Order: sequence, then C-alpha cells, then structure tokens
Amino acid sequence: MWGALHKAWKDYIIAKNKDEIDRLYYYAEVIQKLQRELGLPVSLFPSLGLSPQELADDASEDYPSEELDGAMRSEQN
Repeated sequence: MWGALHKAWKDYIIAKNKDEIDRLYYYAEVIQKLQRELGLPVSLFPSLGLSPQELADDASEDYPSEELDGAMRSEQN
C-alpha cells in the first residue's frame, strides 16, 4: 500500500503541473483514502474542498484506477 500512496502523490503532482483538475481531485481522494487505511495523518486539500471528514463519509466508495490497482498488485508480489 505504501507504493500505491507514493504513486498517487506522484500522479497528483503531475496532474497539478498539467492543470488537470479532474485528475487532481481524483488523486487527492485516493491519497486521503490510502492514508486513512495506513493509519497516517490525512492530508488536507483545501483548494479542492477536500477535508478528511468528507472522505470518511464516503469511505464505502472505492476509487478504482488501473494504475493504482497495478501498483498495489505489484507490491503484493
């Protein structure tokens, strides 16, 4: 899971540099979800309107991503 978190941060930065707002929002949600699952402090993304509480309310939702799934699978092997 640590590899998936690292990849999500990397992709968040790339999306930010390219001004890809939809991808930026997506990766911010993924980062918060993984941080919560790892028991880490959850990052705030106030410019996107994301707080840890909002994500906790949506905890039952998954944020599927082929890239993220691939990172998680390779980490398990």
